[in-house]
Amino acid sequence: MSIFSKKELLPLTVELTELPFELMAVGRSKVTTEAGVYLDAQVIVDRYAKLAPQIKNKTAPYYNATVTFQKDGEGKFRYFVGTCVTELPRGKNKIDGAEEIQLPENTPCAKLVVQAKSVSGWPLALGRARQLFYETWLPQSGRRSHEIVECIELYGPEGRDRHPVMELYFPLA
Repeated sequence: MSIFSKKELLPLTVELTELPFELMAVGRSKVTTEAGVYLDAQVIVDRYAKLAPQIKNKTAPYYNATVTFQKDGEGKFRYFVGTCVTELPRGKNKIDGAEEIQLPENTPCAKLVVQAKSVSGWPLALGRARQLFYETWLPQSGRRSHEIVECIELYGPEGRDRHPVMELYFPLA
């Protein structure tokens, strides 16, 4: 099936919610820009793939997280790819070269469930979701974006299905 097929996607709606669990993830990141993120994303994924087999205490069900941090004054931001865990590695369990992120449970968020027509359709689907959030929902909500984290993409087991689905969280201040 082509990504240009007539298959109906889930409607994009924004739900005001809270992060349903404490987000703890182990992975890799890179500082990038809007212009460079698509090429840099593959570099980060490759770096992450090398350490992924060493990650312990993975959540069940298994989730991957992609976290985009807020831009600095020069338009640069940190882009993180990792595995969600139930406990961050400590002491001798630390993984060389791994980075960790943590965001508390109950962090206020706007949530969108995003579906793509195929895995190759993620950039278009995410672009539509971000556009809805930033151009429509956020200005009308009276809310502000989180000071540090721009958004969290959570990919569960269904993220690789024929019509993949993921949860997109925009933390709010």
